[in-house]
Amino acid sequence: MRYLSQLIGRDQLRPFLIAVTVLLLLLNGGRWLYSLYEAKQEEIDSKIAMLEQHRLATSNIETLQAKVEILEKTKKQLDNHLFSGGTEEEIASASQIMLQKHLTTAGLEPESIRPIRQAGEKNIEKSALNKVLLKVNLTGTLNQFMAFIANLYRSPEFLKIENLSFKSYKNDQLKIFMDLKGFYRNIPGNSVKTTEPVREDLQIESTDSQ
Repeated sequence: MRYLSQLIGRDQLRPFLIAVTVLLLLLNGGRWLYSLYEAKQEEIDSKIAMLEQHRLATSNIETLQAKVEILEKTKKQLDNHLFSGGTEEEIASASQIMLQKHLTTAGLEPESIRPIRQAGEKNIEKSALNKVLLKVNLTGTLNQFMAFIANLYRSPEFLKIENLSFKSYKNDQLKIFMDLKGFYRNIPGNSVKTTEPVREDLQIESTDSQ
């Protein structure tokens, strides 16, 4: 009788054990699915982060390219106002010829236009921005000088007046003394083209008596 009751007890326990086993399997399956979901979510988050980094990097590249283009455009605009040549003598000659043209157009009489040499440098360093200095003595009226200034600053090449002084001459004439500074960049294989021979300096004696 006791043995039979034990069998009955076991038979009653079996469905419970089966139910517990199924529940454990379901729980383990749920954990496995959750772990799989977490792994997949981490993979997705990682890909999203990589895509965001790529987007930022691409955006930075585009920004840098835009800045480079602006700098190149600015450099070209600057170069349009510079003299170019292979030697300092060529630059000095070109600047003298251009300056004499502006003086003559304004009606001024240049007495001398002299380049001021830089400490014995004959050749221009590649890609370096250098200066050409000119010392000018001339005669003319104030109106003629103002016309010269207007012509000078309409010119593509940039010349800056460093020093300027006046002295009364005769009638409404003035003696004018000024130092000018121009800028140039060496372009390999490209020299300044002029319509006149290259000269060391330009000396023009005035025919008027002082």
